[in-house]
Amino acid sequence: MLFDYSVGLLTVPIILLPTFSGVSNGVLSKFGVPNVYQAILVLTFLAYVQNSILAIFENRFHTLCTYFGKKLWVYLRIPWLLSHYFVIVFFLCLFGYIAPEQSSAVSKVLEILPCIGSTLQSNLIYVMAQDHTYHLILIVVFIAGSGFESLFFVGAIVFSTIKQLKRQKVSKKTFEMQRTFFIAIVIQIMVPLIMLIIPFIYAWIAVAFEYHNQSFTNFAVIIASMHGFVSTLVMLFVHHPYRKEILFWFSRSSRDFENNQWQSIRRVS
Repeated sequence: MLFDYSVGLLTVPIILLPTFSGVSNGVLSKFGVPNVYQAILVLTFLAYVQNSILAIFENRFHTLCTYFGKKLWVYLRIPWLLSHYFVIVFFLCLFGYIAPEQSSAVSKVLEILPCIGSTLQSNLIYVMAQDHTYHLILIVVFIAGSGFESLFFVGAIVFSTIKQLKRQKVSKKTFEMQRTFFIAIVIQIMVPLIMLIIPFIYAWIAVAFEYHNQSFTNFAVIIASMHGFVSTLVMLFVHHPYRKEILFWFSRSSRDFENNQWQSIRRVS
């Protein structure tokens, strides 16, 4: 949700792909917060979305699996997870530190995208990078690394659960409950994650092929900003207790409405 608020309220960015630049129109701009801090804030919360997914899978792994060194991992898991957050902040602050001199960088952006000069004030444009090779390498390394860790935990959970079932350490009923819950967790994570994957793929294509379409870019930002909203909806309908309670309240409201209507008709008659 922090990422959604940062995009939809705090910064409201107009991203100018294929360049690494944009304009902020959010609340932070009204309070005079420098653009570099706003860019770092949005990217930090975006990276923390991936970290939260990793933390969920690690928690399931630590809870369900029996493995060598588990007692040691009890003490290492928190520092391990915190290190991910600190590394993200460090490298994103480095992004801000190596940002180019803005006047010349903005002029270069206006040369690449001359059409935006008539619609946006040049003094509002912030350029994070002119040569984005370093940034792309770090982004790819981060996604690949965290993705590998997540897949490792998922694979370990599946392998351990099947192994326990074969050794009859868990009953079939317990296995089915764990399987249902795990599938629900995966759906809860993967469906909203699509809201980030689609914009990321478009951004990658736009940068790789130097393609500019501001309408598509704005639409991609809108899709990404809906990640938290979609995640909440999926959580409510995927997990049985939440779904059951929601359906109960909807059906109850419908019955109450019908009863009130019927009583009103009887009073009139």
